[in-house]
Amino acid sequence: MVGISTREVHNGIVELRQVSDILGDLAAQYQAGAISAEQMSIVLEQLGGQRQADILAAMIQNWHLYEDAMKNFEDGQGSAAREAQRTAYINRSFSVNPIAQGCAA
Repeated sequence: MVGISTREVHNGIVELRQVSDILGDLAAQYQAGAISAEQMSIVLEQLGGQRQADILAAMIQNWHLYEDAMKNFEDGQGSAAREAQRTAYINRSFSVNPIAQGCAA
């Protein structure tokens, strides 16, 4: 299949590769011009069948949107974790201060 493997070996066991990895490789080769439109059509029909080939083609043509979304998700997870830590620290400060103030009185 145009030099892109759908399987890989882990610990001596042959496993299917992640679909996102396969589609990412196809998108990269297609965008680089290493795969013609005709070859891509044949490959996509082999992967998804006649009914799903158009969907796979749309995904590959817009693969950059998927990559951008995944990057934004990863960046968002980091900022969400930082915000959660900051909020937890503020909440902890507010809950400890009244007790400390009550004991001082």
